[in-house]
Amino acid sequence: MWQDILKNAMVGTERSAFALPVRGDALGDVLAMLDANARENSLLSAAAAVALYERVGQLPSFDAQALPAPAEIDDLPRCSARAAQHLSLMLSNEFRELLPEWLAALAVVNKRVPEELLPSLLAHGKSNDALREAINKVIGVRGVWLAAQNSAWDFVVGKIDESSWETGTRPTRLALLENLRTTDPARARELVVATWNEEKPEDRAAFIETFIVGLSLADEPFLEAALDDRRKEVRKVAADLLARLPESALVKRMIARVKPLITYKKKLLGKNELIVELTNQCDKAMQRDGVEPKPPHPSIGEKAWWLQQVLGAVPYSYWQNLSGESAANLITRTPNEWRDDFLLGWSQAAIRNNDVEWIEALLNYASENKTTIDQVALIVALPPMRQEIYWQRLLAKSHDPVDGSLISRLLTTTSQILSEDCSRVVSQILIEQLQQATTQQNHWLRYYLQQFVPRLHPAVLRECLDNFIKLKKSSEQVQGHGLESAIKLLEFRLKMLKEITQ
Repeated sequence: MWQDILKNAMVGTERSAFALPVRGDALGDVLAMLDANARENSLLSAAAAVALYERVGQLPSFDAQALPAPAEIDDLPRCSARAAQHLSLMLSNEFRELLPEWLAALAVVNKRVPEELLPSLLAHGKSNDALREAINKVIGVRGVWLAAQNSAWDFVVGKIDESSWETGTRPTRLALLENLRTTDPARARELVVATWNEEKPEDRAAFIETFIVGLSLADEPFLEAALDDRRKEVRKVAADLLARLPESALVKRMIARVKPLITYKKKLLGKNELIVELTNQCDKAMQRDGVEPKPPHPSIGEKAWWLQQVLGAVPYSYWQNLSGESAANLITRTPNEWRDDFLLGWSQAAIRNNDVEWIEALLNYASENKTTIDQVALIVALPPMRQEIYWQRLLAKSHDPVDGSLISRLLTTTSQILSEDCSRVVSQILIEQLQQATTQQNHWLRYYLQQFVPRLHPAVLRECLDNFIKLKKSSEQVQGHGLESAIKLLEFRLKMLKEITQ
């Protein structure tokens, strides 16, 4: 019938009369009511009636898959309605900078996210890796159940046991390894070894990255074998881990390469020095141990690049035994021509070995001398209580509002809350910069304020808010620098924390 209607419509009712079909059913009764003499009207009415008839006559689609078992009852209490309202605002991208703190604060008081906000929160976790661990802690039993119904939310980890290694998702398997590496590193290694040949290359690299926790010489045989893996990303992770073990065979091979290249020369007059004779090749054995043959940038010479990488795997104990010098003195013994290469290589070695004395010696040298080493990477490698000493030192040198990149890096390379003292120092520096900044500097000042407020110690929130409000009232110059947004963010953060913690 529908095909007949279409043919008549294409030909036109003037060229071909539309004959209404005769049917002995309810549709036929409707069509019989149409006036056949009004050709156009009857054709359009018949089309409408038949189209509607077909639509309402269809059965709904049927899913043969059985319904999942209902979620268990949550034993965690819901957060308050006001706290949920705060979360809803952040999930809609308002004050979103504070979402990590909200999640962490909720976990501390052992409460969970309301059911109605779980889909939005899980969707945030899908697109933001940094939030996933915090989300896992506050979604409760129902959140884990809900995530299991959607493969896009497979980052959610439920109950973990060793059966998860065979049946779990990639995030669940990683979580199992991370847990085991803190309690039973050998068992974690055994699980990885058992399925190693069947794993995808990206999974193999991710799995052995977990070995950084509880890393020991017991892991060396497996990691040494991984240096021969067919995938570069796996070999790179294995070489880095072995370089963190001062007694590993890889470190000993690197020391053997250094010995003929760098000698320590004592002088009767003048200061002692390190004498360098660079290698002329990066052979297969060096490449197997993680030395990349090609520099990452044309401005770096090949020999200098090889030197940096070899130095990055030699611990400070070797240099101390060679020279008898302190870390601070040893830095000054490097030849001027290769000093930056030494500093870059030694920085990597100091970070790999968590050598606080060496890291601080490098930072102290960099604070007084021009160098290309990454001071922020060194600071982040220090224990949290030591980090702030260098943060404040670097920030104190950044009073010039034009030079804001350092502030940005310091505020974005770590998620930890600043101490009260450091919060006051940074706050004062930003106030000074706000007072001096030009219109052209509005963009980065607004960005830094946005990064700073979430890092501010809770004990200083009210004080900082009062100072910002006072500054806003006293100076029209700061109106375009994002101060208004920072004030709103501070006010919201105060309300948010009060609601969760009270």
